[in-house]
Amino acid sequence: RLIGVRNAAAAYDAQSGASLLPYTIIRAIILVLVAAVPPAVNLAIIQPQISDNGRKLTQIRSFEAQMAENRKLADSMAVRLSALEQDAKRRIDKLMPNRELESLFNRYVAALQKYDIELQGYNLSAIDDRKVIIGNRVQQANLVELNLQGRYDVYVDIRKIFVDELKIASVLKETMNPQTGSPNLNIKASLMVPTKRDYDAELDDPAKKAAEAKK
Repeated sequence: RLIGVRNAAAAYDAQSGASLLPYTIIRAIILVLVAAVPPAVNLAIIQPQISDNGRKLTQIRSFEAQMAENRKLADSMAVRLSALEQDAKRRIDKLMPNRELESLFNRYVAALQKYDIELQGYNLSAIDDRKVIIGNRVQQANLVELNLQGRYDVYVDIRKIFVDELKIASVLKETMNPQTGSPNLNIKASLMVPTKRDYDAELDDPAKKAAEAKK
Protein backbone atom coordinates (compact mmCIF):
# COMPACT_ATOMS: atom_id res chain seq x y z
CA ARG A 1 0.00 0.00 0.00
CA LEU A 2 2.78 2.33 0.77
CA ILE A 3 4.12 1.76 -2.66
CA GLY A 4 0.70 2.40 -4.10
CA VAL A 5 0.45 5.62 -2.22
CA ARG A 6 3.86 6.71 -3.48
CA ASN A 7 2.85 5.90 -7.03
CA ALA A 8 -0.41 7.81 -6.56
CA ALA A 9 1.54 10.85 -5.40
CA ALA A 10 3.84 10.60 -8.38
CA ALA A 11 0.86 10.29 -10.67
CA TYR A 12 -0.70 13.38 -9.07
CA ASP A 13 2.50 15.35 -9.49
CA ALA A 14 2.76 14.30 -13.11
CA GLN A 15 -0.86 15.25 -13.76
CA SER A 16 -0.50 18.55 -11.92
CA GLY A 17 2.68 19.43 -13.85
CA ALA A 18 0.98 18.65 -17.14
CA SER A 19 -2.03 20.79 -16.28
CA LEU A 20 0.15 23.79 -15.24
CA LEU A 21 2.01 23.96 -18.55
CA PRO A 22 -0.76 25.68 -20.57
CA TYR A 23 -1.37 28.10 -17.71
CA THR A 24 2.33 28.94 -17.58
CA ILE A 25 2.44 29.52 -21.33
CA ILE A 26 -0.64 31.77 -21.24
CA ARG A 27 0.78 33.69 -18.31
CA ALA A 28 4.08 34.16 -20.14
CA ILE A 29 2.23 35.42 -23.24
CA ILE A 30 0.24 37.88 -21.11
CA LEU A 31 3.42 39.14 -19.48
CA VAL A 32 5.02 39.61 -22.89
CA LEU A 33 1.98 41.50 -24.15
CA VAL A 34 1.83 43.67 -21.04
CA ALA A 35 5.53 44.43 -21.39
CA ALA A 36 5.09 45.26 -25.08
CA VAL A 37 2.12 47.61 -24.61
CA PRO A 38 4.05 50.68 -23.29
CA PRO A 39 6.56 50.73 -26.18
CA ALA A 40 3.74 50.18 -28.66
CA VAL A 41 1.68 52.98 -27.13
CA ASN A 42 4.79 55.13 -27.05
CA LEU A 43 5.46 54.52 -30.75
CA ALA A 44 1.85 54.75 -31.90
CA ILE A 45 0.55 57.66 -29.80
CA ILE A 46 3.04 59.44 -27.58
CA GLN A 47 5.93 59.81 -30.04
CA PRO A 48 3.75 61.35 -32.82
CA GLN A 49 2.28 63.74 -30.26
CA ILE A 50 5.74 64.72 -29.07
CA SER A 51 6.89 65.24 -32.66
CA ASP A 52 3.76 67.28 -33.45
CA ASN A 53 4.23 69.37 -30.32
CA GLY A 54 7.86 69.92 -31.30
CA ARG A 55 6.83 71.16 -34.74
CA LYS A 56 4.22 73.45 -33.21
CA LEU A 57 6.76 74.79 -30.72
CA THR A 58 9.20 75.47 -33.57
CA GLN A 59 6.46 77.27 -35.51
CA ILE A 60 5.53 79.34 -32.45
CA ARG A 61 9.14 80.33 -31.84
CA SER A 62 9.55 81.21 -35.52
CA PHE A 63 6.36 83.28 -35.37
CA GLU A 64 7.53 85.03 -32.20
CA ALA A 65 10.90 85.79 -33.83
CA GLN A 66 9.11 87.21 -36.89
CA MET A 67 6.85 89.28 -34.63
CA ALA A 68 9.89 90.66 -32.82
CA GLU A 69 11.52 91.52 -36.16
CA ASN A 70 8.30 93.16 -37.35
CA ARG A 71 8.15 95.21 -34.15
CA LYS A 72 11.72 96.38 -34.75
CA LEU A 73 10.85 97.37 -38.33
CA ALA A 74 7.67 99.10 -37.17
CA ASP A 75 9.57 101.03 -34.49
CA SER A 76 12.24 102.00 -37.02
CA MET A 77 9.62 103.16 -39.51
CA ALA A 78 7.80 105.10 -36.79
CA VAL A 79 11.02 106.93 -35.92
CA ARG A 80 11.69 107.72 -39.58
CA LEU A 81 8.12 108.88 -40.17
CA SER A 82 8.30 111.09 -37.10
CA ALA A 83 11.55 112.62 -38.35
CA LEU A 84 10.03 113.20 -41.80
CA GLU A 85 6.95 114.79 -40.25
CA GLN A 86 9.07 117.11 -38.12
CA ASP A 87 11.13 118.06 -41.17
CA ALA A 88 7.95 118.75 -43.16
CA LYS A 89 6.61 120.93 -40.35
CA ARG A 90 9.86 122.92 -40.28
CA ARG A 91 9.61 123.45 -44.04
CA ILE A 92 6.00 124.58 -43.75
CA ASP A 93 6.89 127.01 -40.98
CA LYS A 94 9.28 128.79 -43.35
CA LEU A 95 6.48 129.57 -45.81
CA MET A 96 4.46 132.76 -46.04
CA PRO A 97 1.10 132.63 -44.24
CA ASN A 98 -1.69 132.10 -46.76
CA ARG A 99 -3.66 135.16 -45.59
CA GLU A 100 -0.69 137.41 -46.45
CA LEU A 101 -0.39 136.22 -50.06
CA GLU A 102 -3.53 137.96 -51.30
CA SER A 103 -2.42 141.26 -49.75
CA LEU A 104 1.03 140.94 -51.33
CA PHE A 105 -0.48 139.99 -54.70
CA ASN A 106 -2.72 143.07 -54.64
CA ARG A 107 0.32 145.27 -53.94
CA TYR A 108 2.14 143.58 -56.82
CA VAL A 109 -0.71 144.32 -59.21
CA ALA A 110 -0.90 147.93 -57.97
CA ALA A 111 2.86 148.40 -58.52
CA LEU A 112 2.62 147.08 -62.09
CA GLN A 113 -0.22 149.45 -62.86
CA LYS A 114 1.60 152.36 -61.24
CA TYR A 115 4.53 151.97 -63.64
CA ASP A 116 2.40 151.83 -66.78
CA ILE A 117 2.13 148.08 -67.10
CA GLU A 118 -1.19 147.35 -68.78
CA LEU A 119 -2.84 144.33 -67.20
CA GLN A 120 -4.94 142.27 -69.59
CA GLY A 121 -5.83 139.81 -66.86
CA TYR A 122 -4.62 138.47 -63.52
CA ASN A 123 -5.74 135.83 -61.07
CA LEU A 124 -4.79 134.21 -57.76
CA SER A 125 -6.23 130.76 -56.99
CA ALA A 126 -5.58 127.73 -54.79
CA ILE A 127 -4.41 124.42 -56.30
CA ASP A 128 -6.29 121.87 -54.21
CA ASP A 129 -4.59 118.78 -55.64
CA ARG A 130 -1.18 120.11 -54.61
CA LYS A 131 -2.19 120.60 -50.98
CA VAL A 132 -0.20 118.82 -48.25
CA ILE A 133 -1.64 118.23 -44.76
CA ILE A 134 0.81 117.62 -41.89
CA GLY A 135 -0.98 117.28 -38.57
CA ASN A 136 -2.90 120.50 -38.02
CA ARG A 137 -0.83 122.39 -40.60
CA VAL A 138 -1.52 122.73 -44.32
CA GLN A 139 0.88 123.59 -47.10
CA GLN A 140 -1.33 125.28 -49.68
CA ALA A 141 -0.20 125.59 -53.31
CA ASN A 142 -1.37 128.76 -55.05
CA LEU A 143 -1.35 129.74 -58.71
CA VAL A 144 -0.51 133.32 -59.75
CA GLU A 145 -1.45 134.14 -63.35
CA LEU A 146 -0.65 137.36 -65.21
CA ASN A 147 -1.35 138.59 -68.72
CA LEU A 148 0.10 142.06 -69.34
CA GLN A 149 1.78 144.49 -71.71
CA GLY A 150 4.72 146.67 -70.73
CA ARG A 151 8.42 147.29 -70.75
CA TYR A 152 10.63 144.33 -69.97
CA ASP A 153 12.90 146.14 -67.47
CA VAL A 154 9.98 147.54 -65.47
CA TYR A 155 8.24 144.16 -65.34
CA VAL A 156 11.41 142.29 -64.29
CA ASP A 157 12.26 144.78 -61.50
CA ILE A 158 8.77 144.62 -59.99
CA ARG A 159 8.56 140.85 -60.35
CA LYS A 160 11.90 140.46 -58.51
CA ILE A 161 10.58 142.43 -55.53
CA PHE A 162 7.41 140.31 -55.51
CA VAL A 163 9.30 137.01 -55.66
CA ASP A 164 11.79 138.10 -52.97
CA GLU A 165 8.92 138.85 -50.60
CA LEU A 166 7.32 135.50 -51.38
CA LYS A 167 10.53 133.73 -50.23
CA ILE A 168 9.58 130.62 -52.22
CA ALA A 169 8.02 130.60 -55.70
CA SER A 170 8.33 128.55 -58.87
CA VAL A 171 7.87 129.96 -62.37
CA LEU A 172 5.65 127.49 -64.21
CA LYS A 173 5.43 129.40 -67.46
CA GLU A 174 6.60 132.77 -68.76
CA THR A 175 6.41 133.97 -72.36
CA MET A 176 7.41 137.36 -73.78
CA ASN A 177 6.56 138.49 -77.30
CA PRO A 178 7.53 141.88 -78.79
CA GLN A 179 4.95 144.35 -80.04
CA THR A 180 5.46 145.79 -83.50
CA GLY A 181 6.60 149.42 -83.34
CA SER A 182 6.61 149.49 -79.51
CA PRO A 183 9.17 148.91 -76.73
CA ASN A 184 6.53 146.99 -74.81
CA LEU A 185 6.20 143.23 -74.64
CA ASN A 186 3.20 140.95 -74.42
CA ILE A 187 3.94 138.95 -71.27
CA LYS A 188 2.16 135.91 -69.89
CA ALA A 189 3.39 134.41 -66.63
CA SER A 190 2.29 131.67 -64.25
CA LEU A 191 3.87 131.15 -60.83
CA MET A 192 3.23 128.57 -58.15
CA VAL A 193 3.49 129.91 -54.62
CA PRO A 194 3.36 127.61 -51.55
CA THR A 195 1.90 129.10 -48.37
CA LYS A 196 1.01 127.83 -44.92
CA ARG A 197 -2.24 127.88 -42.98
CA ASP A 198 -4.03 126.05 -40.19
CA TYR A 199 -6.11 122.96 -40.92
CA ASP A 200 -9.72 123.81 -41.76
CA ALA A 201 -12.18 120.90 -41.80
CA GLU A 202 -14.52 122.77 -44.13
CA LEU A 203 -11.73 123.10 -46.70
CA ASP A 204 -9.58 120.07 -46.02
CA ASP A 205 -11.94 117.24 -45.00
CA PRO A 206 -12.98 115.39 -48.21
CA ALA A 207 -16.15 114.03 -46.57
CA LYS A 208 -17.38 117.48 -45.58
CA LYS A 209 -16.51 118.91 -48.98
CA ALA A 210 -18.49 116.12 -50.67
CA ALA A 211 -21.46 116.77 -48.37
CA GLU A 212 -21.36 120.49 -49.17
CA ALA A 213 -21.24 119.74 -52.90
CA LYS A 214 -24.46 117.68 -52.67
CA LYS A 215 -26.42 120.53 -51.08
